[in-house]
Amino acid sequence: MATKPLNIGLVGYGFMGRTHSNAFLQAPRYFSLPCTPVLKAIAARNRSRAEAFAANWGYQSVESDWRRLVERKDIDLIDIASPNDTHAEIAIAAAGAGKMVLCEKPLARSAAEAEAMVSAVEGAGVPNSVWYNYRRVPAVVLLRELIDQGTLGLFFTPKPSAVSSDVVLEAKAISSDKLRATTRLSRDTRVWALRPDLVPGIASIEVSARTPDGGTEILLLARNPGIEWPTPYIMNAPRLLRRGTEVSFVVQKPSASAGGRIRLTMSRF
Repeated sequence: MATKPLNIGLVGYGFMGRTHSNAFLQAPRYFSLPCTPVLKAIAARNRSRAEAFAANWGYQSVESDWRRLVERKDIDLIDIASPNDTHAEIAIAAAGAGKMVLCEKPLARSAAEAEAMVSAVEGAGVPNSVWYNYRRVPAVVLLRELIDQGTLGLFFTPKPSAVSSDVVLEAKAISSDKLRATTRLSRDTRVWALRPDLVPGIASIEVSARTPDGGTEILLLARNPGIEWPTPYIMNAPRLLRRGTEVSFVVQKPSASAGGRIRLTMSRF
């Protein structure tokens, strides 16, 4: 069944230009499309290389200036596969000319450039996309559906920074068989992992949180952990500890090798 042609104007003939060209040729063989991609024209500064590229991939014409490609009335879509520093200018001009815009990733060199590109396509009301090649893979689409439905629960991504956000407690001896440390949180904190330093002979490790209203929660209780005990302890879900919560770290019967001190690192974000 014949479908409406979609005339493609490609900018750039490097590796991504070849990849995009192949995608346009292969898509109708795998999917029922509302239109048929037509390799109408390619634009590149080196005309002889562009002509060789066009002959290899089946482009019907060649331009040596992307601006002429954007101005052409027979081009429906501008596909940007040129170097990153050219993306914004070409995309904004293409949107202004009423063309559909596809752009290779990364979209831009800065947030300001990207925002200008988004404003241009939204202002012109033209279809647009970034070439995120895994976005429509069936397995990825299914995974997104499962996440949206809540089937897999909540996902959290800790974000490391140049300045550590860890809370470190150093338990010191309060008796011959017990070490203890406490701290009061100065801000709301989401804790996602606990990492005690382990030495031989520990009878138990307990980490608890006492909230400002008097409630108490055991965050970690490990008996006879041994040095092979898996650390860090990753929580099933991050715990939100409110400002003013007192966190206690207690170690029972540490061996002499602890030197009277054992540290606990609380990873937060």
